[in-house]
Amino acid sequence: MQSAVIDDLVIDDLGPVDGASEAECRSLATVSVDSPSLEPGKKTDVVVTYTNESSVAHSGVTLTLPASSGLEVKAVDAEPIAEVAPGASVSATFSVTTRAELPAEPVWLIGRAEFTQDGKRGGATSEPVDPRVAYGSIAEAYDRVSITDDSAPAGGDFDGNGNSYSRQALEAAGLVPGGAVTIDQAAFTWPSEVGVPNSATSSGQTVELDGSGGAIGFLAAGGNGKRGTVTITYHDGSTSTSQVAAPNWCCTAPGQFAARPVASSTYNNGANGPQNQGVGYQVYYVTAPAEQGKTVVSVTLPDNGMRVFALTVVPLFTAPPAGESFVSDNEWTSATSGWGPVERDRSLGERLWGDGDRIVLDGEPFDKGIGMAPLTDGPSAVSVALDGTCQAFHATVGLDDAQKTKGSVVFSVVGDGEVLYESPTMRADSDNEVIDVDVTGVHRLELRVADAGDGIGNDHASWGDAKLRCAEPADRASASARRVDLESAGDWSGVYGSAGWQIAGGGGVAPGNGVSLDVAAAGPAYVWTQQTDDVRALAAGDRPGRIASAWHVKSPTFTVSAPTAEPHRFSFYLLDWDSDDARKERITIRDTAGRVLDTVEASGFSSGAWYSWAVSGTVTVTFEPIAGNNAVVSGVFVDPVAEVEG
Repeated sequence: MQSAVIDDLVIDDLGPVDGASEAECRSLATVSVDSPSLEPGKKTDVVVTYTNESSVAHSGVTLTLPASSGLEVKAVDAEPIAEVAPGASVSATFSVTTRAELPAEPVWLIGRAEFTQDGKRGGATSEPVDPRVAYGSIAEAYDRVSITDDSAPAGGDFDGNGNSYSRQALEAAGLVPGGAVTIDQAAFTWPSEVGVPNSATSSGQTVELDGSGGAIGFLAAGGNGKRGTVTITYHDGSTSTSQVAAPNWCCTAPGQFAARPVASSTYNNGANGPQNQGVGYQVYYVTAPAEQGKTVVSVTLPDNGMRVFALTVVPLFTAPPAGESFVSDNEWTSATSGWGPVERDRSLGERLWGDGDRIVLDGEPFDKGIGMAPLTDGPSAVSVALDGTCQAFHATVGLDDAQKTKGSVVFSVVGDGEVLYESPTMRADSDNEVIDVDVTGVHRLELRVADAGDGIGNDHASWGDAKLRCAEPADRASASARRVDLESAGDWSGVYGSAGWQIAGGGGVAPGNGVSLDVAAAGPAYVWTQQTDDVRALAAGDRPGRIASAWHVKSPTFTVSAPTAEPHRFSFYLLDWDSDDARKERITIRDTAGRVLDTVEASGFSSGAWYSWAVSGTVTVTFEPIAGNNAVVSGVFVDPVAEVEG
């Protein structure tokens, strides 16, 4: 190469480095940066690692961490390093803090190094890192005082006009500060404090969340009455989106946005105390569908201003349909509609549940079915968990006779994201469409209605006699009511195992009465210690003392079974005895057809953790390593459900 001049910049050909290989010319050093999860307003340690890739020592190595304007970086342990040998690596630690409010612009970090080789100063940089900025919980995102005490209402501002919910009125309606709220087997915790920020204004924040199920559940109200996009991020890096909104806290149709009222107080607080006696102020439960079988790591809230009090993953509580049944008689994992809530066995009524009339399509009445309308920004949908147990869907579709002359819609049946049926444009004068759709193997069925391009006015769509043909209940196993116990440690006598138990390398008692426990695919037992006083180790059961052990293959698998008429609780004890919480594992439960019944990630079990399910039929339970060389299970314990749940 010759020396060159470009825009007055002189580029000299310095020739090859004496004694250097071609690889060394390409890369004298590399720099990498941890990909952290940052919480707004909090410090997080980030490690920058530098590796000398050359064949000679580097001296005077300094590491820095440039960052975007939304982040503040301070050195924690980042002193210059005098010398780094060939092939060696060194690290520096930096404290990274985001602004207290969530940065609106993208954030990034870049590791940078400077060093001296053979008397010449050089440098290297990492690839840019895009850290995930997320609140650790919805409580950490609270920014608005929405609940106040009747005796101290000043400062409350749920609605932007100085008004707030009354603690006393909500408590009378069942929402106790710090109390548990359970809906669809989803466990929420109501805010514990009043007179301080106790709701989050939904404005695009990301909140960390852990678990798997069928939906994300919100306890919320208010906002600007518009839907917004929820983005769910999963452990595998994939995402899904959907629309969600909550009705205003008062004086509006409570069925809007398919929201379910949770509680209704009988007054609210103004700046001077209780007011508006006899007026209901509601809190609502709304959901956004999640991908089944995937583990949620975070949820990005919609930018629509609704006030969110609590957030959780809703478990797959719905049993799949059985035999031949109407869709309107089954549980739905989600439902959205324009012009009011989706109606069961009625045409769309536009305001409240049950305010529609009988479904009539081209003069033909239907006692069973679904009434709905498209959304302004996309199709509406009813989602049903089939879990691969159904074969056929049948319905008669068309614009309901409630609209005599106007309206136009398109119906579609979607299975696991694939369109299985799509109607032509259906108008008020169109003939009904009678449809029969093969849904064999479908896990999630969606019944969608979209606008045909002329606006959603008069778009009253009805699915007459919408029904499913599925396997009978006896053909299906279940694993439900997952429990996690972090308190019992290795003490299980009188708590677990009344109907049978098996400890890795420590004996057991076989269950009876049609209940079975097969550990053949769990691998050999590895015993860390046969005798210990450490309370984390399982009580040995057949002798005094405690044993620390585990089934020892990469992915232990257990087959368990209980009569469908008499479910039993199977409890698995996990103990990360030897790696100081380095292990993380995924637990997946499948029926004999391979359908996933539940999945959850377990971590932080160096002090022991119990994972339990109520099982009927035959299922396999597999433990797969996410972090660490292998998954571990120390024992399995069996109890009658009636005995442990009282």
